[in-house]
Amino acid sequence: MKKHLSTILKAGVTVALLFLVLHSIHPREIARRVLQASPGWMTAAFLLSLISPLLVAVKWHLLLKRAGVHAGVLPLLNITLTTGFVGTFLPSNLGVDALRMYALHRKKINVAANASSLLCDRLLGVMALVAFALAAVFPAWHTLQDRSVLAQVAAVSLLIIAMTLLFLNHACFEWGKTLLARISNRLFPAGSRFKMCRSLNHLSATVVGSLNQIHATLRSQLSHPATMAPVSLLTLLVQFLRIVQVHWLFLSIGTHVPWSQELTFVPIILLVSLLPISIFGIGIKEGAFVYLFSQVGIDPAVALAVSFYTYVLQIMIIVPGSVIFLYERYRKE
Repeated sequence: MKKHLSTILKAGVTVALLFLVLHSIHPREIARRVLQASPGWMTAAFLLSLISPLLVAVKWHLLLKRAGVHAGVLPLLNITLTTGFVGTFLPSNLGVDALRMYALHRKKINVAANASSLLCDRLLGVMALVAFALAAVFPAWHTLQDRSVLAQVAAVSLLIIAMTLLFLNHACFEWGKTLLARISNRLFPAGSRFKMCRSLNHLSATVVGSLNQIHATLRSQLSHPATMAPVSLLTLLVQFLRIVQVHWLFLSIGTHVPWSQELTFVPIILLVSLLPISIFGIGIKEGAFVYLFSQVGIDPAVALAVSFYTYVLQIMIIVPGSVIFLYERYRKE
């Protein structure tokens, strides 16, 4: 029961958030907006989403190469697609990263290089979204009914930047590592007469050592301009394509939203959807879409329909991964 408690709590939060979003919008209006979507714009948004896995694989290849690992773009694209498919059956976005780490671990790739590359990619993705949000705050200022929303966007963005800098700061890392070691030694003393305590103390020391390697590799990647320049550009492109997808989804329902608003709101929506308090961010994303876009006069039913269609794109994009996964399973049998 305890093992499934987290999933049960996330499911409860998901249902509660969806109820709060849906109770004020008539289901008939939502259905009408969903069904009126233009196949042309939907197809364009889907085709655009096919580019992202390739860009992710190229970024991953460059980061691993800096860490001394030559995995190859095509094998990494294979892993990106198949883990994207298998990860849909897990209750968290973090599950996809765990699957990718496991896939590389099976290829005998160094754990530090593996983890630091995934972590670096995540950090750069977050910072790219923050950059888009902050860059578009002032152009969007005059278009809002409630301008305090932009202050909220700026506050969230600056908080994320501060947390990221603290995470990367060497002194903060050393403080956190020392604190972890002290807590471990207090709870599981090395000289304990209990074998389990000694084993846990050894495990804790191993974890701290791995964190040292991961942090050192991460700092090496981030401080290497020849790696960071192309990876950062690719990261910005990946996140911009996600914003373009939302723009085209709005157009598919016959609604034009100014770019300044989408560049401000979509990154924040994507960021809050990463919070691990609901299943795949469901409920959080819908609430953010309705709340933010209603500030610029967008019908809540339209915003909700667009949010729902982002899941349709996610489901469609896992089709290539499912084909590769099933084909590889068939070959092994």
